[in-house]
This record gives sequence, structure tokens and C-alpha cells, in this order.
Amino acid sequence: MAGQFKDTWLNNIYAPSGAENKKEREKFFTHDLAYLLPPVQKDIVLAGDFNCVFSPSDCTGSPNISNALSATIKELALHDAWESPSQLPHYTQYTKSGATRIDRIYLFTPLKIRKQGIGTLIAPFSDHLAVVLRLTYHH
Repeated sequence: MAGQFKDTWLNNIYAPSGAENKKEREKFFTHDLAYLLPPVQKDIVLAGDFNCVFSPSDCTGSPNISNALSATIKELALHDAWESPSQLPHYTQYTKSGATRIDRIYLFTPLKIRKQGIGTLIAPFSDHLAVVLRLTYHH
């Protein structure tokens, strides 16, 4: 899903899931995602269930790492909104086999100064925690 609030482009994605869909997920990040983004550079909030991680510290067990997502985030100059001063892992999905941080929010650099906070909430209808970001906007 994509929408706009003031000058900020809001995107919520659900990337293909499962180890068997790795090629499809990489294609999603390298090609399909571009169709959801604004045609010109704007403030972007990219959020959702990415179904992959960047590093082994984002999960317990075997990491499902996406090089395509990493390259796309760098190319768009986005930053992970979750900045934990404690550097302790914070997971958003818990299963019998482990925990991962596959639900994330990325911000375009200028939006980082508007960030007021980020956290998670239990979502009883899902096996994921909801990630909640608070931003300020000026009139």
C-alpha cells in the first residue's frame, strides 16, 4: 500500500515469505518495489513485513538475509527507524523455532529529526508485534 501525508510518501509492504521464495523476494526488492515509490525524491517512510533480515543479530537461528533489500535501502538513503541505545536485539515475530525482526520501518534521512519514538505493541490478531513510529509534523 502507498499513500501520501503532506510531503511524506508512506509505503507499507508485505514481501514474499519463506526460504523457498528467496528469488521472488529479491526480485520484489530490486524491481517491484520501485512501482510503489514516488516518481521523484520525497520524504519516504517504508514500513512493513520484509520477511528477511540484514544480519544474524536480527534473528535467532538461521538468518534469511536479503542483499537486494540492503542495496535498495542504501540506494534510497533510508535509515532503520529502530535505534536501540542498548543495542539489545528486539524481535517482532516469535515462533516455536525462534524470533526475528522482519517487521521494520525505514525513514528518509530528513525524517529522522522528526522521530519522537518507536516501539512495539502486541497485535492479538497476528503472530507479529505491531511496530509503532511517532513523527512530528509542522504546519
